[in-house]
Amino acid sequence: MNSGRKGRAPLAAACLALLAVVAGCGRDTVMEEAGDRLTLRTFAKAVEASGIEDQLETDKPMTLFAPTNAAFDKLKPGMLDQLMETNNRALLRDIIEFHIVPGTLTSKDLADGASIRTREGKRIHIRVVKGEIMVNEARVVRRDIKCSNGVIHMIDRVLIP
Repeated sequence: MNSGRKGRAPLAAACLALLAVVAGCGRDTVMEEAGDRLTLRTFAKAVEASGIEDQLETDKPMTLFAPTNAAFDKLKPGMLDQLMETNNRALLRDIIEFHIVPGTLTSKDLADGASIRTREGKRIHIRVVKGEIMVNEARVVRRDIKCSNGVIHMIDRVLIP
């Protein structure tokens, strides 16, 4: 009967993994999650071009306000291409880091009137209007995407420091 117990461990691990996915406990890092989501592909490419991809794959908890592809489409024509050029890497890195906040902040933690310091060093301002969360002038369009090292909130504009 001991052979039956050995078979239970892998089954239990598989059940726990499935339960974590169903419960919304992400196993991917914020960078892996952003890269896997079609609506965040432009952001993931910008992170890679900025050279800070490894910073989003650490185990340090963070909150990422990730602009959707449509948010990047709202930039002035040619601005994204210009930012992606190698000689603009420092500027692109500042913009990406302006979307990152140390620590995990779920939508319940984003209080109206809050001012939060970003990894870039400047502050973003939170407003909650009729249940909608605004980050500066960007609207949170999808919230609380849980990842192994934090949480992602998708926003409809690129935040510029």
